[in-house]
Amino acid sequence: MANTELLVVLYMILTQPRGFPLFDYFADNAAGMLALGGLFAGFWFIDWIIRHPEAEEERPIYLVAIDVIGFFIGIICLGSGITLLLNGQNPITEALGGFIGGKHDIFTKGLIVAVGLCLFLKPIKDIPWASLIAIIAGAVVVFLAITYLETTFTWLAGLFGIDVKLLYGIIFVLVYGIIFSMFGLAQHILHLLGTILSSRLGSFVIMVLCFIQALLISLPPHPDAYSLAPLFGLT
Repeated sequence: MANTELLVVLYMILTQPRGFPLFDYFADNAAGMLALGGLFAGFWFIDWIIRHPEAEEERPIYLVAIDVIGFFIGIICLGSGITLLLNGQNPITEALGGFIGGKHDIFTKGLIVAVGLCLFLKPIKDIPWASLIAIIAGAVVVFLAITYLETTFTWLAGLFGIDVKLLYGIIFVLVYGIIFSMFGLAQHILHLLGTILSSRLGSFVIMVLCFIQALLISLPPHPDAYSLAPLFGLT
């Protein structure tokens, strides 16, 4: 297997004009991504089983480190899962005769995306990123107005009889309100989703599903010969 993996890496480096196709490579190792993602997704649950921490106990530093590492693994899982969903047959697998990953079913692809979301959202679900995006957007618009349209806005301020700084402030508030209203609902939805996926029960369910599915799609005679998909009415 090690020689096969090396061959795949060499093939991609030598033949891909746009550089190393990271998501394609990991998408071709779906079982490994499921096992790794499931481990990190369920690590908090495993730690709770072992230590039984108090509710008000401060989180140990190693759990924070796990969340940070899991965040980047989540990005890889998301990219790999979306690659599989969009491409169907992975291009690297197809070029090499399909001897690595194969064409995975929709359950495998969706589970990789789900565990990716779990790992990605867990450390950032409490960050008010809608407000941050709105503040940045407002600041950028005001900066551009001052830099390139100062004369125009000075004229407008004089036309309405107000200070030009007040006009810039009004523009900032308007942009902030528009952007925040656009992203605010998405922030609440993602926060709810992240809370569910990273909860004790949610992480346990995802961990178990990932481990079982990773084992099943690794069994001979070929990838996806066995899968949990039929249990959920999927093929």
